Parts: sequence; structure tokens; C-alpha cells
Amino acid sequence: MGGFDLDTLETIDIEDLEHDPEIAIALGNLVVAWAMAENVLLGAFCAASNMHINQAMFGFHRIPTLESKIKVTVGLVENWATHDYPTDAIVAFIEKIGELATTRNEWIHGIWSTTENKKRTYVYNMRVRNPLKRRKMVHANAIRQHIKALIEITDALADCLPEETPLPRRFVRV
Repeated sequence: MGGFDLDTLETIDIEDLEHDPEIAIALGNLVVAWAMAENVLLGAFCAASNMHINQAMFGFHRIPTLESKIKVTVGLVENWATHDYPTDAIVAFIEKIGELATTRNEWIHGIWSTTENKKRTYVYNMRVRNPLKRRKMVHANAIRQHIKALIEITDALADCLPEETPLPRRFVRV
């Protein structure tokens, strides 16, 4: 690219995505997809703990982080005294959701910026030690692919849970 170095490209921190509505829409959809995934995680928590949904809901939502919710739910499922449901598959799906959460966290907790001409959007992950690897260009399609993967895993997890598990209406079995 004729001496053009992305690592030294100057960017400007942003407070909105008006310059890139495609990314803004994708991020809005990301928030909704993650809310649905968290509700299905609540269903797994409820089933494995054998709690009434109200009790499970109030306990689950007091667990402070998504990472902690995943760890607690995995712990419950691993010790769930059942032979009726595929606990190994349930744990695997929950752990896959946890893997996707890493990327989600980069987007949610990152510092958003753009180039002066607003043609590219970046997110900085300040948790990365190497300063040359902190910045990633953001593409709406990457966010859409993330959502697609999350929905597929969430659907598979919901299918493994007992029929009486309280799930979001999208998963109501007829």
C-alpha cells in the first residue's frame, strides 16, 4: 500500500456511529441477540438448579458478570443429577457462548474510533498488552456473523433443555 501503515494511522474517538449506520444497526441487533442468549442461559440455570423460575431469575440476575453467570451455570449443569438431558452438550453450548462473549466484550468495552475521513471504524481493546494489537477494524458483516453463530448456539442450547424450562417466547414448544 505504498508505505501506508495501519498501525500508525491516526483515529478520532467517537461517541456514536452516525457515520456508519450499518455497524450501528448490527450492534443494536447484537445487544438483542445477547439478551436472548442470556435468557436461555437463565433457562439452563433454572433447570439445573431445580429452582422455580422466579427464584432462579432473581439469583441469576444478581450474578455480576456474564462470565460469572456462565461459570456458575456450567457448575450447576456439571453437577445436575439427571440422565434425561445431555449435560455434556449443554455444558459445551454454554462454553461456546462464553467463547463468543470474548469478542462481544471487545465491542462492548472497547474504545470506538474512526479515521478523520470516517471511512473506517475501529475498536481499541485496552486489555491487550501489545499496543500494536489493541486496534481492530470493525465491519458490520463480522458483527452479523457473530450474531448468527450466537443464535445457532442459543437455539441448540434451548433444544437440550427440559420442555418445562421457562424460556423466552421464541423458544416456546408447541
